Amino acid sequence: MAAATSPWKTSPWGAASADADVSEPIVSFAEIMSEELAAKLQCEEETGYVDEIASPSSVADADLPLTLSSPDADCSDDMLMARLLQHEFDKEHDEMLRRTEAKYNGNDKVSVSFGKYLHTHPLEESSSSEEDEELREMMTHKGYNKGNPDFGASGFVRDADGKIITKHDKDVCGRKNTAKALQFPPDFPMGDACDIKLNNQVYNVLKKHSQTE
Repeated sequence: MAAATSPWKTSPWGAASADADVSEPIVSFAEIMSEELAAKLQCEEETGYVDEIASPSSVADADLPLTLSSPDADCSDDMLMARLLQHEFDKEHDEMLRRTEAKYNGNDKVSVSFGKYLHTHPLEESSSSEEDEELREMMTHKGYNKGNPDFGASGFVRDADGKIITKHDKDVCGRKNTAKALQFPPDFPMGDACDIKLNNQVYNVLKKHSQTE
């Protein structure tokens, strides 16, 4: 009689074939250490990159293109121009508001006033007009002297092409003469001489003529 086979020694799915035996690959200790070292180096590299991005110095460097080219840049001309433009806009707004008020009231005995919506109070119009005239004179004076460089103690400067320009240059002297001619008495008609360069001879004639007027 054949010996009974133990149920615990057989598989309910049948005998396993030789192809079904899949053995895990044998990994050497050196390979494991090299993989761990590579993972550690990669982690340190990523951490260092994140710290570099988050550092204040790198943030400041990234914001550099958004800053002015020079912290000492002169913005006075822009401020004066902005004030002049804003004053013109305010006057146009007030004029339009006055016309609307006159049209709205018509010939009614009881009128509605839009005075509180005006940008310029009537009592301030005279002072604001004087200030406007002063601003225009300042802008005009700056416009006539804009092309004159600052020579300093040396008495000369170099332009973008490396050419030496002295304070006795013809164009420089012409612009200076034009600026000085604008200081003649108010009743002396000079007109708009913004693009004119007066030589010494013409300036002297104009100066003499202004003194005899």
